[in-house]
Amino acid sequence: MASRCYTCKKEEESLHHLLWYCDFTKRVWKWLSAKFQLRNHCTSISDISKAVQGRSPMIKQLWGAATVGTLTILWKHRNKIYHEDYKANFTYCTGVIRKHIRSASFAGLGATFRNSSGDFLLVIWRKIGVNTYYMAECLAILESVEMALLMNWTDLWIESDSVASFRT
Repeated sequence: MASRCYTCKKEEESLHHLLWYCDFTKRVWKWLSAKFQLRNHCTSISDISKAVQGRSPMIKQLWGAATVGTLTILWKHRNKIYHEDYKANFTYCTGVIRKHIRSASFAGLGATFRNSSGDFLLVIWRKIGVNTYYMAECLAILESVEMALLMNWTDLWIESDSVASFRT
């Protein structure tokens, strides 16, 4: 076997296996689906969307935040196992996912644009619905960069109070 999955130690490792088919991953997805009273086992991004069809917009947004948190923690957990010799830890993963879900609330994003002299150029802001602080920070950074590029501002200095949004 070219490279064995570090999490389940059974199958060949691939991103697809890690995020959807690893026994450990299946257990995490089953746990998350149960929290949302869903029967669907997620085996793809498409399944994630289908799982909440017909649900309220708030449930859809919470599910979106939870699934992004789940995908992120599965990857980070794998890296801890590989790089730091951790053992697969279901309680750790579900605890981090719970934290993502609990931090979800109505959110907005905003950015201020200034030139190199500190002169004010532009402010953007908008509501983004129910989201986590992490997702709000990441979205603010992405939308700010997009706006800067639309304005042909190519020398950028980005500041954020979220260290986590820069690390991932």
